[in-house]
Amino acid sequence: MKMFIMVVAFLCLAEVCCAQSVRPLKVGDRFPEMIFTNVINASYSSVPYNKLKDKVVVLDFFSTWCSSCLALFPHLDSLKAKYGEKLEIFIVTREPREKVEKMLKTKAIAKGFKLPFIVEDTVLRKLFPNKYLPHEVFIKGGTVAAITYPEFLNDSSIDILLKENEIDLPVKKDRVHYDFDQSLVKNLEVNSTEIGMGQFFLSKAITGVPAMGYVRESKDKSFTRYTKVNRTLLELLEKAAGFLNVDNRIVLEVKDSSKFVTTDALAYAWRTANTYCLEYIVPTAWSDNKIGKWLLRQFSVFTDYELSVENRLVDCWVLTKANKADTAEVRSREGLLYRSIEGMVASMNSQLFGNLIVPIVLDETGDSSTVHINLKRENIHNPVVLSGVLRKYGYELKPAKRKIRMLIIRDKLKPNITAY
Repeated sequence: MKMFIMVVAFLCLAEVCCAQSVRPLKVGDRFPEMIFTNVINASYSSVPYNKLKDKVVVLDFFSTWCSSCLALFPHLDSLKAKYGEKLEIFIVTREPREKVEKMLKTKAIAKGFKLPFIVEDTVLRKLFPNKYLPHEVFIKGGTVAAITYPEFLNDSSIDILLKENEIDLPVKKDRVHYDFDQSLVKNLEVNSTEIGMGQFFLSKAITGVPAMGYVRESKDKSFTRYTKVNRTLLELLEKAAGFLNVDNRIVLEVKDSSKFVTTDALAYAWRTANTYCLEYIVPTAWSDNKIGKWLLRQFSVFTDYELSVENRLVDCWVLTKANKADTAEVRSREGLLYRSIEGMVASMNSQLFGNLIVPIVLDETGDSSTVHINLKRENIHNPVVLSGVLRKYGYELKPAKRKIRMLIIRDKLKPNITAY
């Protein structure tokens, strides 16, 4: 299932020029009179902010290693093309000029990218502290109008700011001191629940950190801590199944499935309401199966759902070898290239948690050889389309029924209490 401009700025105010004196800004604060310097990918190398006051100015904090930042490039280009001189977007990064220039030459998505970069930034990152990228700042009329998430960098936000200097957007305030070596419980300074030999903590989503997951062992390697932050319920429940590749092997027997899946899992409002944090600490010696059974019990106690793993006869698609391959028809070299049947089937079953559950595909080919199969990304979860494509490679993909292990999620039955 779980998105920068480096500016060396010379500020008019001496106390702001001093790196240790920079005070972080918040929404509604005046933006200092400053000169953006170290500008590359533009016809100028510096520009004073006072020349931009009448425009909507966006600071898009970025890093060359951030795939979500790179994925924004086409969208940022299109916004600039639409609004022209009314909008100024700076990509801000602390990275050196040479690294950014190399990225512009070598990354396919960056080729032809026209927006200016502010490199080697030492001031803007202190004015707008951030840890998780992308990080967006809107400035209008000399005032910080928003410090927010990339999904709000859109036409609607810009249209509002072109009419007025204020906008009401969710504030992105990163937990810059989040410590991955400390437990989630300690980071949040809350109490957890100890159950037998394990420790279990479940909470609503927290602000200031992105969706993430990580595993840490204790120093003596006797205990292992599993942490998932700002994840959907299905992502949290996955390991509770006690078997690998759960992905789409899930049956929802619940009244309200919208808490688990949606047609738009990237929507801010849905993610805010339906993501959670989970941390549990168990003995390292426990097997996945034992951890799974333990988690099933904890989720059944601490949530509104009963969980179980059952063998179910379910609708699925089965991949087998065809009698003959129509290789003469295989011409496409577009999309995703697969070199093994196992890898291809894993992609077909890969579930972006929060999105509607994708069809189950089972590999019954027995084929472990190297293959060269090209499939379009947009069709990877569409077995009807894939069946026609795979036939040309010598494989059949057909609907079937099979009994397989499934994670079953049910609404918890509430006891009937009769008053006398």
